[in-house]
Amino acid sequence: MSSAADAIIEPATRTAATLSDREQTLLAALRASNGRVVTRSALARAAGLHRAPRRVDVHLVTVRRHLGDDQLVNVRGRGWMLNPSVDSVHSAG
Repeated sequence: MSSAADAIIEPATRTAATLSDREQTLLAALRASNGRVVTRSALARAAGLHRAPRRVDVHLVTVRRHLGDDQLVNVRGRGWMLNPSVDSVHSAG
C-alpha cells in the first residue's frame, strides 16, 4: 500500500504525486543503477513482473509522467535509465 512516504514531487507542478508500490520499486532500481541503463528484464525481476516484462513499460510511463519526460529515458534496445539530473527530484517524505 502506498503512503505519504511513497510520494514524489512533480517538477512541473511542484505538487506531491503518489506512486504505486511497484512504481516505487522500479524507481528505486533505476536510482540504484547510478545512471547506467537497466534492462527491462532486470526491472521486471525487481518488480515481480518477470512473467509479464512489457508491463514494466506501462508502469514506467506513469513514473515518467510524474518525474518529467527528461528525467526517465528509454534507451532503445537496451532498457531504461535515469538522467543524472534526477537527483533534483526529491521525495516528499
